[in-house]
Amino acid sequence: MVLAGLFDVHAFGRGLLAGAIALLASAVIALVLRRGKRPGVLGVPIAVAALIAVRAQLHYPGAVPVLVFAALGLLTIGGLVAPRISSWPSMLAYGPGSVLLVFASVPGLAIGTRIAVGALTWGAAIVLADFEKEHARDGFALLLLPVAAIVPAHLVSGGTDPGAVLFGALIVVVVAALPQPRVRFGAAGTACLAASYFWIVALVADNRPARVAAAAGGLGFLLFEPLSRFLTRPVPHQSRKRRSKQLDDSRAIVVVVALLGQAAIALFVITVTAREASDVAMFTLVPIGVAATLLARAFVPSPRRWGKARQADRV
Repeated sequence: MVLAGLFDVHAFGRGLLAGAIALLASAVIALVLRRGKRPGVLGVPIAVAALIAVRAQLHYPGAVPVLVFAALGLLTIGGLVAPRISSWPSMLAYGPGSVLLVFASVPGLAIGTRIAVGALTWGAAIVLADFEKEHARDGFALLLLPVAAIVPAHLVSGGTDPGAVLFGALIVVVVAALPQPRVRFGAAGTACLAASYFWIVALVADNRPARVAAAAGGLGFLLFEPLSRFLTRPVPHQSRKRRSKQLDDSRAIVVVVALLGQAAIALFVITVTAREASDVAMFTLVPIGVAATLLARAFVPSPRRWGKARQADRV
């Protein structure tokens, strides 16, 4: 079986089951809330289900201590609050949950690694929320995050069980993105998924900075596209450049190009950086980061028609 050569099929299957349950739970929540055209209800159930499945797969509840779930709770609150306050102060909303991850002690997990997890979660929560809001109509977050999850699944040769669980849980969300996105992760959901992603990375990274850095770079366009927009933002009173009408009317082309670019970044990370014996390999992320930032707007162009759709997509 092909999957058997990529990672543990049992772990992947456990992740699929967890993701399917989370998807059903989010559908029920969406029906109950009846909020917006694409309610942001999917992320939190997926993040929680993935971590519970990791505990079961490792047969060691201590791998994901209660403080991690408490951090998810604080990040959920932060994600609900952040969209309702002004830009810069909103970034602080993700702080308490991210900091709490630092205190979630696990035997063998160095304090430096936990600090990195907290810091990366904080930054990723901000960036992922911005990315999903910008591309809500195309559902890019739902499609690209499962590709990024390939990285923790292959941080070491032969694959990792926690990473395979995360990949299995996230691959399920593709169902919600095709043919058109019906739900979103939501700001609270992207924050919780960032925490789950980097916590699972910490479990398999063996306290090596190169692997943690590789996983951060493995987020690909989810990270580099918001950075590209920030660096190339227009001057006041100048409208932002949107993709052409031809591409806007052919979502399939836009999606395929974005997926190919994201897959290329993931492949680079797991083959060149993550498995390199020396921590100096983390510096190989610099050229790929620069290139991805410069090309991000071409691979993941912003939607052309915005207006009322933006209001409908708010959390």
